[in-house]
Amino acid sequence: MKYSVQVTSGGVEKEQKHYDSESGKGPTKIGEYSEQYRFRSGHCTTLQLLRVLHHLASERNCKQYTVAVLLNMEEAFDRVLHDGLIHKLLNTSLPPALTRVVTRVPQSSCLSSELYALYTDDVPTLRDYHEDWEDDVMLALYADDSAYFASSRRADLAAKRIQRLFDLLPEWLDKWGMAVNFSHTAAPLTGSQRIMPNQLRLSS
Repeated sequence: MKYSVQVTSGGVEKEQKHYDSESGKGPTKIGEYSEQYRFRSGHCTTLQLLRVLHHLASERNCKQYTVAVLLNMEEAFDRVLHDGLIHKLLNTSLPPALTRVVTRVPQSSCLSSELYALYTDDVPTLRDYHEDWEDDVMLALYADDSAYFASSRRADLAAKRIQRLFDLLPEWLDKWGMAVNFSHTAAPLTGSQRIMPNQLRLSS
């Protein structure tokens, strides 16, 4: 059964709704996301938090509203599709023989974290789907937690950019067998306005 998730400031509501994803083109390049701070040398939780706080403070100083979406993937490591992992590994410089050895991703494995990071390396943003005059959403990754931030002088415009991102996510989630943990997902709004101007919907 598919679900439609209604995200409001501070929480998530879920209702049953069928969703049919349409085929489309998405990012195919496999590389290391600079936004991932869990599995990179010289990076840590503190640095990611400082990065996020600096972004929020800068936008607030510019009198911008920021809509944040804090996503947590459900049983993230256990949901990795082995065929999908092999497909992505074959697009790296890893030797094919080694690829066959590391196709299993048990949560307790010392390789799990690095393989999961590679598997989710192409999580969508708006970088290929926004106008030249628009800013991309900010993405912050730490292990299986993802956070998106969209800012604008108007809260409703920031929310609309997050909704455009939500419209891209279901196809990626369905293609790679991932699912959002709704009970650990929230959408806070920063700024003088505390009520989310638009109802955000995420189908998964």
